[in-house]
Amino acid sequence: MKITQGDAIEIVSNKVDQPHRRGVVQRVLDQEPLRIEVTWDDGRTTILMPAGGNLRVLHGSR
Repeated sequence: MKITQGDAIEIVSNKVDQPHRRGVVQRVLDQEPLRIEVTWDDGRTTILMPAGGNLRVLHGSR
């Protein structure tokens, strides 16, 4: 899956009762392995290296 700047994403938790996290990709640092900078709905910004198939692209940048 190719991720680009501006994509809205969701991280699905593997733990019971832990909510999903949603955010927007600010920068793509690497495609392989995937490493992105994300600003989350709560306003925090982190570097993310998703694993285990827990990343969903909600909609792409337009």
